[in-house]
Amino acid sequence: MKEQNQLMDVYLDRLFKKYNISPDKVDLSPDQKEKVRNIVKNIESDVEKFLENTNKSVTENDMPQKSMEMETETG
Repeated sequence: MKEQNQLMDVYLDRLFKKYNISPDKVDLSPDQKEKVRNIVKNIESDVEKFLENTNKSVTENDMPQKSMEMETETG
């Protein structure tokens, strides 16, 4: 996870430099800041779920039995 955070930092740094964005120039209301925080948290959660799923392996034992029966009947 550390590498992914570093990669994201590099990406954001480049993006901010490209559009000449710095923390001093950003003027958000407290409500806007909270919305941004929530969006980032949701994205982080989605990424973590995705990464967890990429590490799972699926075997034929994980498949529903009904679909396996259909394959043997048709095959």
